[in-house]
Amino acid sequence: MGGTGGVAPLAAARPRHRPHPTGPAALGRHDEAAAMLEHCRDLFTRTGDTYGQALTAYTLGDLRLAQNRVEEAREHFMRCHRLSSDVGLGARALQRAQECFADR
Repeated sequence: MGGTGGVAPLAAARPRHRPHPTGPAALGRHDEAAAMLEHCRDLFTRTGDTYGQALTAYTLGDLRLAQNRVEEAREHFMRCHRLSSDVGLGARALQRAQECFADR
């Protein structure tokens, strides 16, 4: 594994984004879920983890859509797109941002 001393790079070890069917948002506790995600975003920002920031932004976008807060959802998806070095995640975020206003 290259010059990492047999340890896989952290980015390579991260799982792909998958929606989670459990947790506060799945139970309709959107405010609690948003608070938890914002806390995670702050931690990722302080530690410089842009992948974590991007993934959190994407999840906040999903949450805001569930609350029918379309403009906020679009802002989160665009933030994810800007932050993501994962081409697939960035492309999905851009598509979701465009979908926010497709039905208007």
